[in-house]
Amino acid sequence: PAALVALLKCSKLGVAVDIASSLPMERVAEMVPALREAGLLINLLNALPVDTVDLLLTNLSLSSARDVVQELDLALAVQVLSLAPRGELLCLLDAKFLGKVLAVADAEQTRGVVGALEAAWKTAAHKFATVQVLVEAMGTMPQVVAGKLLQETSASLAREILQEVNVHLVAETFMHMPAQRVADVFSGRASSGASQMSSTLAG
Repeated sequence: PAALVALLKCSKLGVAVDIASSLPMERVAEMVPALREAGLLINLLNALPVDTVDLLLTNLSLSSARDVVQELDLALAVQVLSLAPRGELLCLLDAKFLGKVLAVADAEQTRGVVGALEAAWKTAAHKFATVQVLVEAMGTMPQVVAGKLLQETSASLAREILQEVNVHLVAETFMHMPAQRVADVFSGRASSGASQMSSTLAG
């Protein structure tokens, strides 16, 4: 690996990309610490095809994958995170970074990211972490983005998120959502959180 990293370091970026793309991603994953130490990792990954970066992430531990994703160019990170279900990884992201991802994601990418988070929320192991990261992310994003997020989640997940969010932020967010979607979120079993939000909105 050391010799290979040295070769990549003295190669032009295009050549380095060709070399890395030709290697098994298990091998590249093993080289990630050395590539980072040599100052090559992020420039190399940002130049690789999305599907290659996606394959690399599957060969990294969750913590390493999280660190790598959060260092990528934001546009590439969004593509990778929406390409395949990565709910467990999304739950580990810094909430501010997740907010940035959702802010620049298009409609299809938003559905991919939110769908992965929804799947994670449905598992006992990640239920709390999913709500927590979404609540924290909502506090970092413009209300129009928060509205876009809540339109893609199920009504039940939206209710869980909103019960943990400042009610004034909830009211501002609802202003960026269709009235029917707001009604859907409040439908079903009433809760103290929903009652509190309803009172705030009525005021």
